[in-house]
Amino acid sequence: MIVHYLTGVERIDQEHIQLVRTLNEHFARSNPDMNLSTVFTMLADFNAYALTHFATEAQETHTAGLENSVLWQMHQGEHEYYQKRMQEFQGQAQGDCPGTAEHLRTFMHYWWLNHLCDADQKLGRAIMAMRHP
Repeated sequence: MIVHYLTGVERIDQEHIQLVRTLNEHFARSNPDMNLSTVFTMLADFNAYALTHFATEAQETHTAGLENSVLWQMHQGEHEYYQKRMQEFQGQAQGDCPGTAEHLRTFMHYWWLNHLCDADQKLGRAIMAMRHP
């Protein structure tokens, strides 16, 4: 249910709703034996989303005055890990490595859902606390 991914920060929540819908659409159409074209489409869609979403979080964090917080530094570390893994998947897909599609599906599922339910929740609470002390 989408409500578990809401943070209370409207712009972030709107993007979370979009992400959950996109994840559901991709997973409904995908399977462990996806062709490379489908893998590249997934990579492109999620990379585009991530760039926008990470920028939104950075802007909301800055507006709340949390840009120098340990919480934000840790959060950015998760974003950097995500971007590194996506580059690895891109390389694996270009090299037509066996199992890339299934590994990508598994990573996307666990990384995004864990990130939304843990890191983004903490960030949302911190931003809301700064807005409404």
